[in-house]
Amino acid sequence: FFSPFHTMAGAAKKQDFDAIYRQPNPLAFRKDIMESLSYVCDDFTRQEFDRLLLPLIPQLKQPCNVVDLLCCFGNTTMAIVNGMSVEEIHQNWSDEASCKTVARPRRFPCNITGVDISQSALDYTTSSGINDASICADMNTSAGVAQVLPAMKSADLLISTAALVYLTAETVDKVIREFASGEGTGYAIVNFLNPFNAEKTDEMKRILLKYLTFVGSRASRHRKLSEHEKKTFGAYGDWALLEIWVLQRGVGKPPGPVDTKAQDYYDSADAFNFYRTVWGSECLHVGIYDAETDQVELGPERIRLASVKAMEKLTGKVAPRQDMRIMDMGSGYGHTARSLAKKYRSHVSCVELSKKENELNRQLTEAEGLAHLVSCPSERSFTNTGEKSGTFDAILSEDSFLHAAGTQQRQKAIAECARLLKPGGVLAFTDIMQSATCNKDLSAVYERIDLTDLGSVSQYKQWAQENGLLLMDFEDLSHQLPIHYSAVRTVMMAKREAGELKGLISDDWLNKMADGLQEWVTQAEQKTLVWGYFRFCKPMLLRDGKDASAPRYRALPALPPTAIKAAIVSAAGRLGELDTRAGPGCLISMGKLSIVAHLLVQLHSAGIERVLVQCGYMGQKIEDSIRRTLPSEVYKKLEIQFMQLGNDCLHVNSLRQAKEFFKPDERFLICMANHIFDPTLIQKMACAPLQAGAEEAYALVETDFVGMVGVPATIYKVRLHRQDLQDVRAVQITTELMALDNADGVCAGLFACNYTVFDKVDALASGEAVYFTMADVLAGYVTSFPSSLHCMTTDKKVWFAAETKDTLAYAISNGLRDIGIISDDSKWLQDGAFDFEGKPIHTGPVGQAKWPGGSDWSSFSVERWRNAVYVTTKYFGELCEDTIKFIVEIAKQIKLRGESVSLVEVGCGTGEFVYPIADHFRVAIGVDFNANFINFCMSQMRGDKMRFVHGNAAELVSLMKQTAPAHIWTDTKIVACVGNTMGIIPVWLKPRVYQQMKELAGPKGVVIIVYWNANWFGDACQNFYHMNPQLCGPFGGESIDLDRTTLRTPEPVCYTSHWTSVEEARQILREHGMEEIIVEERGKGVLVAARVLPE
Repeated sequence: FFSPFHTMAGAAKKQDFDAIYRQPNPLAFRKDIMESLSYVCDDFTRQEFDRLLLPLIPQLKQPCNVVDLLCCFGNTTMAIVNGMSVEEIHQNWSDEASCKTVARPRRFPCNITGVDISQSALDYTTSSGINDASICADMNTSAGVAQVLPAMKSADLLISTAALVYLTAETVDKVIREFASGEGTGYAIVNFLNPFNAEKTDEMKRILLKYLTFVGSRASRHRKLSEHEKKTFGAYGDWALLEIWVLQRGVGKPPGPVDTKAQDYYDSADAFNFYRTVWGSECLHVGIYDAETDQVELGPERIRLASVKAMEKLTGKVAPRQDMRIMDMGSGYGHTARSLAKKYRSHVSCVELSKKENELNRQLTEAEGLAHLVSCPSERSFTNTGEKSGTFDAILSEDSFLHAAGTQQRQKAIAECARLLKPGGVLAFTDIMQSATCNKDLSAVYERIDLTDLGSVSQYKQWAQENGLLLMDFEDLSHQLPIHYSAVRTVMMAKREAGELKGLISDDWLNKMADGLQEWVTQAEQKTLVWGYFRFCKPMLLRDGKDASAPRYRALPALPPTAIKAAIVSAAGRLGELDTRAGPGCLISMGKLSIVAHLLVQLHSAGIERVLVQCGYMGQKIEDSIRRTLPSEVYKKLEIQFMQLGNDCLHVNSLRQAKEFFKPDERFLICMANHIFDPTLIQKMACAPLQAGAEEAYALVETDFVGMVGVPATIYKVRLHRQDLQDVRAVQITTELMALDNADGVCAGLFACNYTVFDKVDALASGEAVYFTMADVLAGYVTSFPSSLHCMTTDKKVWFAAETKDTLAYAISNGLRDIGIISDDSKWLQDGAFDFEGKPIHTGPVGQAKWPGGSDWSSFSVERWRNAVYVTTKYFGELCEDTIKFIVEIAKQIKLRGESVSLVEVGCGTGEFVYPIADHFRVAIGVDFNANFINFCMSQMRGDKMRFVHGNAAELVSLMKQTAPAHIWTDTKIVACVGNTMGIIPVWLKPRVYQQMKELAGPKGVVIIVYWNANWFGDACQNFYHMNPQLCGPFGGESIDLDRTTLRTPEPVCYTSHWTSVEEARQILREHGMEEIIVEERGKGVLVAARVLPE
């Protein structure tokens, strides 16, 4: 940067770095700025981009155009586009060779243009691949601005890192105005520095807000002040600070021409007084009339009651809840908005063109104390609300779109709704339309409220589809139109005759309204007008062509032609522990999808083509949720039919009604709606050799009970006949309170059946049993010998049943990573579970009902441990991954030397670390002195590369001599202790364990220790230990020693854990005679690799 616009005026201002910016590469920039002045701001800029903009990038045109304005050497582009941290940029720019290319690929498809005055900097960014094109221009000249404007207009993403203050206000106004005028949605991420040139910064902010809409911001550190700057800003401190702004174009600008007919109509004194006195309430829309309204004398009160009924029906279509963000398009006096705020504590944004109605809305809202929940800004159009894209859970509109001044404006209104909705959001509205068969002149209808035309059902469906919305349902209530308008006309005429409208509404206006209302009644009776309830939903976001809401499953081969292709999903049965008044347990969201939606995705992934969903308790909520949230790819390809059976329907009885869905020679799967499966299990059952007419059935059976958590007493238990291992059959199936030890297996909630299952159900239904289960039905197949109930085992594939809080807690802590999903989506469950209202479900500890005494770690249950440390992915997920990569990389380096390598892990727990890396070693041995853990590990062991040994790490060498294969003594050994095992070993025992690890590793080996990072200790006390009392027990502030970064909890648990700093780790190595290979801080961990110093 060696232009006047890159250097702030006055030597007593900001440090001059011009010489650095003239260099041919960024090495001096890295050394003299990034390293010497602790330049960290790119991390925070990237984080803010990831928070606010990265999820929206797929909505931009692909590939999108990126402009980095005054880009320097492109470090901010590397952070934003390539997702690189400051540390990774340091490494990338460590020398002349490494800086010639970018170390990481771009995170999204884009074309990048860099703009700067330094030709050498631009040459570097293009040659290295940071930018695709460059513009060298002095932007404080008219010629320079002219060079840049075309790129600004075509940009979809504008990056400007603390650079605008180097430009004149005139230049900034021109380039931002040009960016704001570009087509489609666009975003800008702009940084400002403190304490430099505050007045100029404020001026730049005003220009940005003149043309763009503010989205969000963050304050952070930028870099340390130079010595020169410290003298100038002596009272400011050591750091220059940064403001990061995110802005959007395409909303918030002055709207284009708006047809004001509707505004003029509703703002007229005649119309305003008519609706207030005749309509009888703040609800200005068609009502629903029934026996209850007929009990009310014909007058404003009857119209009011009918209008409220219509409003409540509409709001029920979107399942409002607390903190939901809803838009009311055509809000009128705000009655609907205030009703939602009062009843559900939802946040409602009102859109209304009528100034008078907005003013009254604000007055009434303020009077009811709801201004913090209901916003009614200025007059706004349906087609340009000025709101940010993807920010509303629901949009409502009552009989308002007909006022949108013509077909084109209504189409734009639907497009605006689609833009505003979040993925999974719902658009519900009513409108008055002309029927598909209407061939009459409706000019008299239009004249009443100054219309030029009406929409139609088919048009709204088409416009919604064009904008990516899915139709959930349309409910035709056209029969209400003549009732409603006849009532309104009768009340108006009665009030006119009584003189109640004298001086309020002009005679001319009343005459026109009387004629118009009669025309509406006549046309409605002739069925030329339509009125009803639409409901559309916005599909979940797309990612790489697939829906981001569902984890992606590994590709499976197509089902053979003879396989089962249909299924029944049963969401009807007795209420369980997880069913609540808010919704049934199958609607609990795990990650971003409900359990039943996950099941439907898995059925589709396995090749199932047709599904009948039988809905019992809160069945309409189940259907609505599936229609709204099921990924569009699945929704379009999977043929789904819903059967509503009512809240009192009992599960197996409902099977009788499924007969109509299937032909007598058809086969099908039966799945429980609160179960999810690895799709390979579904394929396995779909390929069962079930004969269409034979009296037989197949059940998926779990025979491995070790580690199962939260098993309900009523789970279906089976005893098996194993004489023919190729065709295992059940000799008993029951829900009796049989101990699992006495059973050979439990049913996993997936069955393959044919038409004979309906005969079994009919037989039970004709008997005396009031309630019977699927187990009772299947028992009908085991009465003969040999049994005709075949059992297929899970073969250690993952399935999950959300039947108790313990099972749910285990699933969340475990992460269900191995349920057939691709590795990139392994963290699909990291956000936890949510109830039907979107509130997080707080799951408690699983396993033992009371604490084991003292700190006797040998008494820990498997369930308690697995729910506590390694599987707490929300807190330690990145550290677990870093640990695996760290050790695997060291193992690779050893093997590259031509040496065999074995692994011994001290304190292996339940094997979470050994399992994923065992294949990288000749043998991987886990050692733990908790027998429960070792027994569990051995039961889960697969392949011949894993061993698990019960024993004391203080006797590690002799233990290995007794149990390890002989080849480990000639192998190069990695001896590891990870997951802060060292932090919980008693202080007096640690020297002995270190010594044993050293001795076992020997002079060729590597000792690896992963401590928990002392810098995170305070955070962990609050966000890890307090959230995991099953690990450490409850405790208070007296248990926390911040100086020594140690936690000591009180009796009865007496848990102790020490967190280690980098400096302390190095001291430990010196004290125990080990040479440092690597000691580095990595997030919440301190990763250490060392070797034994020669004697």
